[in-house]
Amino acid sequence: MGANDFNYTKCTRAFKKLGFFIEHCRKHDKFIAPNSLKILAGPGFIMVPRHSKLHCQNAIKKELKVMGGERLLENFLKYI
Repeated sequence: MGANDFNYTKCTRAFKKLGFFIEHCRKHDKFIAPNSLKILAGPGFIMVPRHSKLHCQNAIKKELKVMGGERLLENFLKYI
């Protein structure tokens, strides 16, 4: 495993530290971006499956980069 690998718990903590709000859905959690975050592109939320082992880590990182740029991705990885 690499240095940037994370599970559901680490991912949830990092999103909360960044100010994201959580909305529970059936099999996924919807993390809604805070109003203070300037969204560059995308819908303004990220869906994360509720599994202890996340297989979509690269997709989450990619969506964060699209949503808030390199800075948001760096801050997310810092909190992991």
